[in-house]
Amino acid sequence: MYGILKCPEMSSNLVAMDNWKYNDIYIQKNIQDCLSTGQKYHTANCDTTYEMWSNLQAIHQSCDDQTENQLMHKLMEMKAKDGDDILAVT
Repeated sequence: MYGILKCPEMSSNLVAMDNWKYNDIYIQKNIQDCLSTGQKYHTANCDTTYEMWSNLQAIHQSCDDQTENQLMHKLMEMKAKDGDDILAVT
């Protein structure tokens, strides 16, 4: 999932390669089962679990950054007007 374990070469160990591919497909299926429709769109053409995970991280990271920017912009626009009681609880 994190791209640490690479798929073994067929020439070196066919059984290990088959096991790696089986496990990778199994994890992809588990991830797909947990995703919303919008998230599935970003993982549809991925060949490996690592690609799926990287795409999901990129999407969520950009959403977090966008949300942070929107909140900072909103905070910077907040200004008290003449006569506003800032200490009053609303």
